[in-house]
Amino acid sequence: AAGVAFPLRNYDSIEIEAELVGATGGPLDVYVQSSDDGIVWYDTVHFAQILAAASAVLYRTSLSRYATAATAPTVVGKNLSPALAAGSAIQNGFGDHLRLVMVAGTSTSAGAAILVRLTGFAVPYRG
Repeated sequence: AAGVAFPLRNYDSIEIEAELVGATGGPLDVYVQSSDDGIVWYDTVHFAQILAAASAVLYRTSLSRYATAATAPTVVGKNLSPALAAGSAIQNGFGDHLRLVMVAGTSTSAGAAILVRLTGFAVPYRG
């Protein structure tokens, strides 16, 4: 299922904090996807897979429009076919919108509450 989009065009970086809990019967993969237009979405973050009945875990990652570290090409998913490797985040280029995509594993029968917080940061104009 897809989440709600939040406009982010005025932020230079964002911090994502996710409280995840294991579901019943199977694993759960939680992705954050980014879009410039709210129509075409690309993987930005894939938290580590949560196993069935796993205890609550808190993840935190930051994304920046100005990340300077060089990276090799990375496989990412598009729209509702996520493919980013678990435990990964893509820097430099999150779009104006973010959403959650959750992929339940085989035999997953019931989920638990998922809480994701976004905090945006903008550098003040110094003209």
